[in-house]
Amino acid sequence: MIKKLIVTGTVLTACIAAGIYYPFLGQSDKILKPVIPNMASYPYVEMEDLVGRADVVAHGIVKKRGKTQIVKIPVSTEIDVTKENEGKFLESVETPVTIEVMDTIKDKEKKKTIIYWEEGGELSDRIVEPDGGFPQEGDEVVIFLNQSGHSWGAQGVLKVNDNQVDVLENKQIRKYNLEDFDTKLKNLVANNK
Repeated sequence: MIKKLIVTGTVLTACIAAGIYYPFLGQSDKILKPVIPNMASYPYVEMEDLVGRADVVAHGIVKKRGKTQIVKIPVSTEIDVTKENEGKFLESVETPVTIEVMDTIKDKEKKKTIIYWEEGGELSDRIVEPDGGFPQEGDEVVIFLNQSGHSWGAQGVLKVNDNQVDVLENKQIRKYNLEDFDTKLKNLVANNK
């Protein structure tokens, strides 16, 4: 009886140990990483204001997601930041996302390809989830960018599904046909000049 208990306990322990260590045996790409929401939050902005603030408004297809990187932003209590008083750094996780432009709504340069710096991405030890989720290769989007290629969270990257766009207007979600939304945006751009 004692032998049966010892054998059963040994087999059970071996099974549990194998289950715990199996993911680490040459399959590092399958290790589960913690998902952390991005800490950046954006206040609600009306569509008119968003179009006015954006340097680029475009409709396009996500072609490539680049390598996620950690960007260090110097923080100081001094007005003029120098090497001696630069203080500490804030870290921002960013991923370059290449978008092939199908329709330029607002852009002085009329670029065929734009780079959107997504606030989030996958690092070796964690995944930082951006506000609104990750646009993937092949996704169709309407995007609002500032000069540095950043957006305004989920409000600034609108996914197109079945020729429809969900837009936050008057703090409520409204569904637009893509062609109607494109016309609305072009009218807003014309009125902001």
